[in-house]
Formats: sequence, C-alpha cells, structure tokens
Amino acid sequence: MARNEASFIAACLQSARPVVDEMVLVDTGSTDGTPDLAVRAGARVISAGWPGDLGRAHDLPVAHASGDWILTLDGDEVLDPATAPALRAYTASGDHDAYRLPIRNYSYRPMVKWRRADAHDPLARGALGYLPSVPVRLFRHGRGYRHQGFLHQSVAPSILAAGGRIGLADVAIHHYGPLRLGSAKSALYVALARRQAAAEPRSAQAWIDLGQPLLVRARYPAALSAFRRAWSLARSASAAFWIGQTLLKMAQPAAARAAFHEALARNRRDAARDFDNADAWEHIARAQEALGRPRDAAAAYRRALALRPDSPLALNDLAGLLAEGGATRQAEALAQELLARYAGLDMAWATLGTLRVRQGDLAGARQALETALDIEPRSRPARTNLVVCRALAAGRRPPPEARGGGAARSPGGAQPLGRGGVVSLIDHLGGGAGRVLVDVVRALRRRPQVAVCLDADEHTHQGLRAELAAAGVRLLAVASEHALQALLRRLRPEVVIHHRGPDAWMDILRAGRERWIALGHDGAPMPPGYDDYVVISGFHAGRQRHLPARRVHFIPNGVELARFARRSNRARRPVTIAMLTSLDPGKFPRRLLDYLPRLEALGARLAIAGRGARRHELEPEIAARGLGGVVRFVGPIASRRVPQFLAGADIGLHLTETVEEQGSMAILEMLASGLPIVAEPKGGLPEMVTQDVNGFLSLESKEVAGALERLILSPGLRRRMGAASRRHARRWSMARFRRRWRALLRDADGEAAPAPDPVAPRRYAPWRPTLAFLVCCTPRSGAGLLCEALEATGLAGHPHDFFEPDTARALAERWGERPFGRYLERALEEGATPNGVFGARLTLEGLGTLRRRLAADALAQRLPELRYVWIVRRDRLRQAISWVRARQTGTLARIDGEPELAAPRCRFDAAAIARRLAEIEAQEVAWHAWFTACGVTPIRVAYEDLAADHEGTARRVARRLGIALPRRLYCGERKMRAMADRTTGQWVRRFEDWSRRRAR
Repeated sequence: MARNEASFIAACLQSARPVVDEMVLVDTGSTDGTPDLAVRAGARVISAGWPGDLGRAHDLPVAHASGDWILTLDGDEVLDPATAPALRAYTASGDHDAYRLPIRNYSYRPMVKWRRADAHDPLARGALGYLPSVPVRLFRHGRGYRHQGFLHQSVAPSILAAGGRIGLADVAIHHYGPLRLGSAKSALYVALARRQAAAEPRSAQAWIDLGQPLLVRARYPAALSAFRRAWSLARSASAAFWIGQTLLKMAQPAAARAAFHEALARNRRDAARDFDNADAWEHIARAQEALGRPRDAAAAYRRALALRPDSPLALNDLAGLLAEGGATRQAEALAQELLARYAGLDMAWATLGTLRVRQGDLAGARQALETALDIEPRSRPARTNLVVCRALAAGRRPPPEARGGGAARSPGGAQPLGRGGVVSLIDHLGGGAGRVLVDVVRALRRRPQVAVCLDADEHTHQGLRAELAAAGVRLLAVASEHALQALLRRLRPEVVIHHRGPDAWMDILRAGRERWIALGHDGAPMPPGYDDYVVISGFHAGRQRHLPARRVHFIPNGVELARFARRSNRARRPVTIAMLTSLDPGKFPRRLLDYLPRLEALGARLAIAGRGARRHELEPEIAARGLGGVVRFVGPIASRRVPQFLAGADIGLHLTETVEEQGSMAILEMLASGLPIVAEPKGGLPEMVTQDVNGFLSLESKEVAGALERLILSPGLRRRMGAASRRHARRWSMARFRRRWRALLRDADGEAAPAPDPVAPRRYAPWRPTLAFLVCCTPRSGAGLLCEALEATGLAGHPHDFFEPDTARALAERWGERPFGRYLERALEEGATPNGVFGARLTLEGLGTLRRRLAADALAQRLPELRYVWIVRRDRLRQAISWVRARQTGTLARIDGEPELAAPRCRFDAAAIARRLAEIEAQEVAWHAWFTACGVTPIRVAYEDLAADHEGTARRVARRLGIALPRRLYCGERKMRAMADRTTGQWVRRFEDWSRRRAR
C-alpha cells in the first residue's frame, strides 16, 4: 500500500523483484506519479480510496495477491540484498505459518532503543543509528489473516488467533521513512490512535499508542492521562516508562524517577517493546540532575553505559556532568571517546568546548564550540558557552545570562506595516530557502516588509541577515506560534508569504484578513488552506493535484546573471570541481569518495563549500587516505562570495541524499557561472541539467565518477557544456522571477496595491464543489458512523460538523476565518474530496445557523446539486439512553479538545431519559416539517441497517447521491460498539418499569 512514495518506490520494488513472483501495489491517492513508477518497476497497480486506517489499508494489496505466501513492504523500505534470497528457504520449509523479519528504522539523531549504524554501509544512507523492530512481514496467503489496528497495524494477532505458528527469519528490511525530512504525520497518528483506544478501551497498548503522538505534540497532560490509563489496565514496564518520560517533560523529576525505577523493576529481562533498560537509566540520570544530585546522576549514567557502551546521550551527558564536578580528566576521556565514534554530533563538540572553557583553554574551547555551531547552528549550549569564551578572552566578565550572539530585534515594538504590507515567514534564515526569501523581499521592495523567523541567530544566516538589512527590511524572531500570532495582530499585514521547508514549524495562524501564500521549498505535497501556492519546479507542481489548480503558481527561483562572470576559455591546471551544498546528514552523502575518480592521478581537486556534520565525519577519513590536499572543505561562505568561489572552478558537482530535490540554488549559480554540471536526476534537477548538453545525470556512483573523469580530461567538452549552462541559466533570470512575484501580489506596476475593503470579496474565485450533501440527524442517531463510512471511501467528501455553533467557533479560531462567507469557503475546501464532492453533518441547531446566515437560494448557489441524507433510529428509547450516557461521560461537551481518558461511572436517571426521548421526537417532527416546507425528499437511512451492514449501507447511500464507487473499492467492516449491551438492556427495562409506574 502506498501514497506519494515516488522517492522510494522504485528502490523498494527493485529490492523485492529478484525473490518474489508477483508485486502488487494499491495506490490510495498519490499525486506524485507513484503508480507510473511502480508499473515501470514491474508491479501490478490498483487504485483505491483511503480506507480510513492503516490496518485496513494494509489488507488492500493482500486481497489482490495470488501467491501462496505474502511478503509485505512499506513504500519506503528495501529488502537487504545479502539476505533476501533466504526468503525462498523459509517459505519452503513448512515449519511455520508466518515469520517476523528484523527491521532497521534509521535515524540521524539518537533515540530510545538506540543501535549504532555502520557508517560505511551504503544501505544505512549515512544514518547515525537505527531502532530495531521485528514485526510479522511474511505469512501464508488464503487463510483469512487480516491486519489489525488503526495505527500500528499487525497481522500477528490474527495468525495467533487462528492457531498459526510464527518464526523468526534472518532477512533484514531497511526502513528510511524516519530519514525523510518533514514527514511527520502526528495529527493523523493522534486521530488514528484515538479511534484505536475507543475501539479497544481495555487494551493497555492502545492507550500507550495514543499517548506517544500526544507526547510528540507536547500535549503533556493528555499524554500523561493516556499512559496512566494504560498503567491502570496492565501494570507494564512500557506504561511506567512513558509515564516517567512525560513527568520529566512536565518538570516533575521526583515522580519521573520513581516511574523509571518501576519500569526497570518490571523489565528485569530487558525485553520491553518500547525501551531498553539503558534508556531507563539515562532518564533516571536526567531526573537526578534536575533534583540536584550529581553523584547519583553520574552513577545512573554509568549503569546506562554498562548496558549500552556506545550510547551517545549517556557519554555526552556524563562528560558534561563530570566537567561540572571538576573531574576534567575523566570528562576529557569520555568526550574524546564520543568524538571518535560520532565525529558529526554537535552536542559532543559543545560538551568538549564547555570542558575547554573550564580548563582555561579558550582557543581550544572556541574551536570546539564553533565546530558545534558549524554542525548545528541552533545549538543553545554551544552559543551560550561561546559568548562566555569570547568574554573571557577579551578580559570581560561573562554576562549573567549568556545568550547566543546576534539575536534578532525584539518584536515587542512592532508597528502596523500599512498599505500593501508583507510578512515573509521562515523557520530559520539559512540555506537555499533563506536565499530565496531575500530574493522575494527584493522583488517586492516597493512594499513595506518584515521578515520573521523562529531563529535569527548569526550562525544561521550565511550573510543573508546583512542583505535584509541593506534592503531596509527588519528581521524579527518569535519563539512560539502564540508569539507569531500576536506579532501578526500588531503588524496587520496584507500578505504573509510562508516559506515552507522540510522543517515547517507551524500551520496557518491567521490574525485577520491577510492573504497567506505558501512557497514550497521541498518536494512534498503542500497542505490545503492557503490562499495561493507557489511551486519552484515542474516536478513539485505535479504533486499539487489535490489543490485548486487556479491557486497554484509556478515561479522558479531566480539568479542574478550579472553577478557571475563568464568562463575563461583557457585550460587550467589543476582542474577544480566545486560543490556548494549543505553538509547535513539528510543532504550530503556519507560515501562521497565512492563518487569520485582518482583525482590526484588526474590532476584535479575538489572544493566543498558548506556547513554540517558530514564535514567532520569525512575529514579524518580523507586525511587517512592521504587526500587532504585534493579534497578540501572551505566551510560556509556568504552569498556575496559565491560568484568568486565558483569563478575558480571548472566543473560543478551536486550530490544529495535528498530524494525530493527541487530547484537547487546551488545548481542555478553553477549554471550562471558557466560550469558543466554532474548531478543526480532527483526531483526537479533534470529540468535544470540536460543530459549530454550542459552536464551529466546519474544515480550510480560509478557513472558519476566516469562523467567527472571525462570532463576532467576534456577541456573542449567543459567549454561546450559550460556555454550551454550559461545559455540555460537565462530561463531562471532574476528579472523574470521579480515580474512573476509582483504579478502574483498585484504589484506589476511597481506601486503598492490599495488596502482591501473590509467587506470586499476575496481576490481569487472561490472554490465550488460539483456535488454536495448534508447528513441531517438528531443526537446519537449514528450520523457520525455514517459520515465515517462515507469518508472512508475517499470519494464522498469529508462530512464533519462544519456548521454546528461550537465546532464552527473552534474551527474559525483555528483557521482565522472570522466572517461567515470566508469561513464557508474554507469549509467547502476542507469538506470536499478531490473529485468535487462536499459533505457535512447537520443538526437542527446547525440548520438554524445556516438559515440565519444564508437564504435558501444562496445555500443552493454555494452547494450545487445539494442532496439530503436523513439518518434516524427506529429504537428511540435506546437513542435517548445513549444520549444520557454520553452526557454523563462528557463526550458531548468537548469540541476539538482532549479525549476523555477516564470516563466516570454512568448513573441511571429515568427523568433525564424521558426528557431526551421527548426532545428526539420533537426534533424528528421539526426535520420532517422542514423537509416538507422545502419540497425535499431526503435519502432516509436507519441506524439499525447501518449497524448490520456498514459497507453495504455506505455504498447504497453513495449510489443514491450519484457518487460512483469502484467495484473493487474496499471499505472494510468497522468494529461498531454494540449499543444493546448489558447495561443498556438493564436501563431499558428499568425505564419501562418507571414509565408504567408513572402512568399508574
């Protein structure tokens, strides 16, 4: 099962192709060409709607497979080529019905259950380590095995329930999903985990799975409540560990320490699913530090290192702790050991720099701290200690609270921008995204502007901050989404341009009527909700098919050709290859030398400009091979110095681990400098480099090395391709870039646009659905279940409570859409599937809101082909009982809040049931009267029919609405809660007795 996996799917299928007989891919709505790539790789592709949860989604391809055995892979995984052939032996043995396969979930940063990765293993893709797991991925077909779980799907429970035997196969799978920048789906994970907890309220693991994404999203009280619910159900080591994690985040170290000790006591065999005992000891040490007990903390760190000797977190924190205690020799030894293993870890250099400050070695301290900031410019410990180091070197007293140098101006005194004001919003002012932001600011120089970022420290900007100042644009820093929204209210801009990179740190936070424009700097599909979208490559434009086409604008990056000198025709020695790149693990390949020919023998050298961890990992290896004079790292260079750097080069080289590369600024600048370019055909790069015209493209390291050697040995080829690069660069001229941005902001004449009329319509044509339906209901009639079934088809809209007063207020606050007309337009987008079908759920209260806001003819204009679905329950008494019980547990009182994790015991109240029963009957009479008055014949659905046949009912409703569903679309059975349980039956009998007594 896959969706938008174009970056990985070819490698995934190619790794499986030698050992399988058939490859089946079910695509659930890709917009990036995944199905075409899968077909070319030899897979049979079936299209289906998103079924609503991962368990049912992973059953989709199994239903279409014909083999005797099933091997399941995710789209961002590959089989290990060395062990994959053994799969045939396992399937032929007949010893088991299924097998667990070890998976390596790679990561660039340390995490729980940490395992160090082999730096020289090409399958590790330069990751620092991985988290191991052993799910069932190989099982017999045709025995009815199904994946279970909304979020963490698994086929193992189904196999065990059927009496199947599960073994362990020594066939490794490499999982690269965690390496993909900006791929977090925590909001989806929270929603799926809530459904899982609701379906299995007695499952401790379901509550743990809910607490984990809540913890990631910093919703600590809700996460703690979920973990405590898991602890009450099963006093497991995992529940205790996660309780401790959350308490530590909530600054309750004493309680956290007790929870971690409880986790250790219940995990004596060190076999817990979610953590190792080494992780527990590391967290105990942090709790002891927070309690001011350094000796106990040091002892805990040593216990952690005894269990996991190469733990980077334990080594680093223990070294810092020993340095603070005066044990500098021990701290020095640990710091050097850490750097020998993880030379590219910023916290290791920051710890070494802190130690040097305490030893009085200010020169060594400064070098180590600047190295830490070269790797991670936002390292707070490195910044703080560098300020201290500089103060001591100058003979001054360090400031009482050392802060990172070059902080941005405080936004406290920000004033309204005035007419045509623009706010450019970015995570941090570094890299290509920062370069483009400055170019956009210059293109709109006639407008009042402010640049806002999360981190504006001097170590993150590569000279761009000075360019902003020269353009007369202030740079302000905010620390949170709340602070940003407050700043926007003071600035009152007309336009917000959000530069969305892989680390996009916030969603739309409307403060008024400003227009939000998303500028995508990575290759991922952009989220809905913006007024306009700007893409910088045709590759990225192809991934935005889920957005209204009229709002997607193609504005490629620009380059100032006049800044870059034309190439000289004379042949020079040595030939210089230039790389202009980020050296972060997610960008720069760890196996650099595999891509290079024998430069020394060819009389060539390589100069690499940029900052990041890879430099400090590769430099020792390069020196050990005697290539220090051939391969040289020149460090980060300011934007103004790039033309000078490229003027001394003969060939441009661009290698990247990024699988979704867009319009690279580095390649544009190489084109402008007239360099032939060798690159990889990733993302939008083939739009900039044409094979055999201005360069060479290849994914294979040997072919890249061959192309470089060919250019090194042929001055004539370099001149011909360099001239083609210079001609090619005209397509990305800065003049064209500026014209398109001014046109987008209605500023083509160079004059600021007038302030918008407060009641004027939006500048773009509002999006309209092609078909709309409203699910009309009374409380607890099953409308939520029907809407869920329709939404699961992927073709019947996203019918939610857009018009209920409480929900509408919450959504309007979140979206920043105050006037009802603007709110309705946003709701039409959010509630519609890409095929143009819009759905919403409506109660009488919501109907009253619509009737007050819109006339009947206006409603028909906004919602074309409007149909009505009326869901009722035949057994109104059970409906009333369900309503009362829901009120008592508080589930009806929450709008977009945290889940009720510990519901109180329900109390029988006959009078309340009678009142609810009368209300239901009155509301049904009101609905009937409204349908009659409007001349509407609704599609009537009974809850009891929906409960008996979930998928069939959804299909019948969709068919009557005029929505064509594919014959093979799989909706799946929902585990519906049985309302006729023992408690409800008792309440029915007690209410009937109460009614008879009351009648007498």
